Amino acid sequence: MASKAAERLRVAALTTTVSMSELMGVFQAIVGPASALGMSFDEIIDFSVFGSTAVKALGLRKDQLVQELRSIVTGNITARSSTLATALGITNEDIENAKSQVGGVFAFLQERMAGFAELSKQQGASFEAIWTNIQDGIQQTQERAFTGLFARLKSELAEVQGLFFQTT
Repeated sequence: MASKAAERLRVAALTTTVSMSELMGVFQAIVGPASALGMSFDEIIDFSVFGSTAVKALGLRKDQLVQELRSIVTGNITARSSTLATALGITNEDIENAKSQVGGVFAFLQERMAGFAELSKQQGASFEAIWTNIQDGIQQTQERAFTGLFARLKSELAEVQGLFFQTT
């Protein structure tokens, strides 16, 4: 499951203004509380993407991504620390009521944040988005390239270790 999430977030990072590391951080931070709200694994991945995109579209700093989305899924929305929810008019009561609606909290949030989809497309063509996507692409390529190298190096070092120590 984790590799499925990582792959979907990797693809999303290449098509949004949100980096892979930012998306992974958001996903990891909200998976527990979002599951408790009844969101499926796929819905949590999707919410991580469209929620993060909405936060970025508002011009909020990247260090606010987790805080903004976590406040929504934990039902801890306050005007002071939940800029996205406040801008969208989402309250703790809305989240509570959405639990019993068709589609649940995910459908409610997806509908409320739908307006950011077009803005996200426009931002996706910005210099910042293109630069972020290039950096993400380079980082992801390096990670893939070095995975095999490090596995081989680890194996070789284990053999060297075996020369010094008897391992069972």
